[in-house]
Amino acid sequence: MTKVCSVCKTEKPVDDFHKKGKYLYSKCKVCWREYSKDHYAQNTQYYKDKAKRNRKPIWEQHGLTLEAYTKIAAKSNGLCSICGDGATVIDHDHNCCSGPKSCGKCVRGLLCGHCNSMIGFAKDSSDTLIKAAAYVAMVSPRD
Repeated sequence: MTKVCSVCKTEKPVDDFHKKGKYLYSKCKVCWREYSKDHYAQNTQYYKDKAKRNRKPIWEQHGLTLEAYTKIAAKSNGLCSICGDGATVIDHDHNCCSGPKSCGKCVRGLLCGHCNSMIGFAKDSSDTLIKAAAYVAMVSPRD
């Protein structure tokens, strides 16, 4: 299947167009990229201001006060609660709040990105993590 781009007027395969649901954009991906670059160049300050307006401190994104965040951070000296590396994320129970932000009541602690991903891939299951730890201990080569 093909489609004609509304900008370059070239007939291209439908894979050359972005999709939104079952609909295709009228501009091909190449023309869309050029449009986006030009639009950003002409409106750079708008996008920078918008990013500043939307940027909140990490504790506010999780429904915490600075005081509550400081208490949580103090428990692990500001480091990852699992491995001790630098913490970059606030860990919360996704069974309570399924999105990237929390209500504040289900915050568990601070984690680094790797440990946060590990818990996420295990779907917050302690059984899965225990089995994974046993597996690693069993199959790891010994020096």
